[in-house]
Order: sequence, then C-alpha cells, then structure tokens
Amino acid sequence: MLSRTLQAQNLPFALVTKNDVVIATNREEWLYSGVYPLSEMLLERLSQTRQYEGLQLSSEGIVPEDSNVYMQPLSVMGWKLVSITDPKTDAFLYPQQRWFFIKSSVFLLLIVLTATALFFTYYTRSSLKTDLRKLYAAVEQSPETVVMTNTQGRIEYVNPSFERLTGYSSSEAIGRTPALLKSGHHDKDFYSRLWNTISSGKKWKGEIYNSRKDGSLYWESELISPVKDRQGNTISYVAFKDDITEQKVRQEAVNHRARVDGLYEYSMEKIRPRGA
Repeated sequence: MLSRTLQAQNLPFALVTKNDVVIATNREEWLYSGVYPLSEMLLERLSQTRQYEGLQLSSEGIVPEDSNVYMQPLSVMGWKLVSITDPKTDAFLYPQQRWFFIKSSVFLLLIVLTATALFFTYYTRSSLKTDLRKLYAAVEQSPETVVMTNTQGRIEYVNPSFERLTGYSSSEAIGRTPALLKSGHHDKDFYSRLWNTISSGKKWKGEIYNSRKDGSLYWESELISPVKDRQGNTISYVAFKDDITEQKVRQEAVNHRARVDGLYEYSMEKIRPRGA
C-alpha cells in the first residue's frame, strides 16, 4: 500500500528507516539502498538484524549530486519521508507537490502509528496468551487440588488433582457446590463463618474433614481466596487444597501415645509406695 501510494506520484519519494535505508519508494531502483552511501561496517551490522534479514542491501546512495533533499520525520521510531528535487526548479516543491507531501506525511504517520500500535497489541496479547497457557499448565499439573467457583458458590473449574482425590470427575462437580464433599463432621456455624469471611472479601484458611465419592473420609488444609476485578469487586472464588490425612493420622497417633504414656505415669504414681 505504501509503495502504490508513492508510485502514483511523479515526485521522487521514499520512506526510510532510522538507518536511512529505503523501505518504500516510487523509484524501484532505490529500494533497500541508503539515502546516502552506507559504510561497509553499517551494512554488515544491518545485514545481521532481523529487520533486514534476507534482503539485499545496497551501499549506493539515492541522492544525485547537486540535488535538494527534503526529509520529514514521521515517528519516534526514526522513520522519515524523503523527497529529492532538481536544483534547477524554481521552487523546492511546487504548491501541489507540497500539499501532496504534507498529506503523504500525515497518511504515512498514521500508518506507522497504527502499525506500531498493532505490533505492541499483538506482542502484549501474545505474551499474555503465553503466560495464561503457562499458568493453566501449572494449575492442571499441580499436586494440590484447585477449585474455582462463581460468587454463588457454584463450581466452575476443578483440576485433575481434585478428580484423583475426591473421585468426582470435572463434569460431575461443575455446576454443583462444594457441599457435595460434606462429611457431616462440621456444623452449620462452621460453614457460615467460612462463607461470611470470603463473601466479605477476605481469605479463609483452615482444615476441613471431607468425604470422597466412595464415602471414605479425608482431611485437607484449605485456602479460599476471593478473585477481584480491577474495581475491587469479587467475581469468583478460588480454593487451594492439600490432602493432610496422613499428617492428621500421624499426629493423632502421637497424641494418643502421649495420653497413654501420661495415664501410665499417673497410674504408676498412684500405686507406687511412698518413699520408694
């Protein structure tokens, strides 16, 4: 589109980069040449950059001797619109040529700005998509159970660890509430306090005795956190859970042994003769 716009004019025009390399022009022989002769060192450096990768750069300058050169900066990227005129002309640019030059400058500037905006938008979105894919993979492969619900407490997502631990598939869990895991160990006040905490925008952390699909019971340490939008409104809840059944069993065994040893020592004290 740039080339067609420039080629429609008789006046010699060229769009050049900050390195003075022509990237669009109505003079085909100027393409990928320098505005002025390029040094061998600069050519070598440019040929190794991605911008000019695979192009045959020419060291020849496009400006004839005793010519007038007009350059109009276009953007912070350093691009310029270049015009070359014969010094014998009465004016550097005829009025109609000057008007075209101004329009072309504005037009090309808009194109450059749009292209820059699209590039950064694409780059940002690409980076965001990459980050999201990594985050999703991390959650999917996490050994911890991850559950996400809407603000009404309906399950919207569970990771594979949830399926392995509870016996419920994602299709069975999604749309239901975490109440499907209730074991009956906790009373209504326990769940009321939990819900009041997270619905007020705070995190809740504690231990819950739950029931699997097959009816077996297990303990899990749980952290439930509200997910908020930029305005600070809660839009969902996410729970991170860790199976601590073995830890609880070991702790109970230690406590039981301590109670037994304590009772034994107490009993021995009672039956031990005084002064013994």
